[in-house]
Amino acid sequence: MSENSFVNFWLGAAGQIKKLRSLTGAGILAAVGTVLKFVSVPVGELLRISFTFLTTAIAGFMYGPLVAGMAAVVVDILGFLIRPTGAYFIGFTVSAFADGIIYGCWLWNRPVKLWRTLCACATSTVIISFLLNPMWLQLMYGKAFLAVIAARIPTNLVLLPINTAMLFFLLKVLEPQKAKLAGAKSR
Repeated sequence: MSENSFVNFWLGAAGQIKKLRSLTGAGILAAVGTVLKFVSVPVGELLRISFTFLTTAIAGFMYGPLVAGMAAVVVDILGFLIRPTGAYFIGFTVSAFADGIIYGCWLWNRPVKLWRTLCACATSTVIISFLLNPMWLQLMYGKAFLAVIAARIPTNLVLLPINTAMLFFLLKVLEPQKAKLAGAKSR
């Protein structure tokens, strides 16, 4: 990616924050994500399987990395306020924002491809599930970093193809409607 296209990408992403349709769509996705936050499956004491990533990824696909990051932050904070699970720690909010950035960088203004969807899910898994969240758990509870990662590896290896398939299907369904939903001018 050239320097000019990199700058244009981020200027375009920042421009999405000013668009009412982007904010409205992201707000709806944040509301759905907040509901989905409570539809999760606990696996051990340190790991929860959630479908919230779908709304974050769709926000990234539709509205770009910055709007998706902001929507993910809203979901994280609202989810905690509605039903706190342990102490609030801003690190998990940082993880949520980073997740929106990751999905937006991989998916926004790009055609839906299986390999791109897999890369987005894999990048999120590595950065969020294997690096950031274990680091936050270590800071909060003194859990051994490598032990947390070791506990997450089997579940995430099983979830990666499942999450990729779910997201790819949703993106393929949304792709033809993206122009209308994201706020393109229609006649």
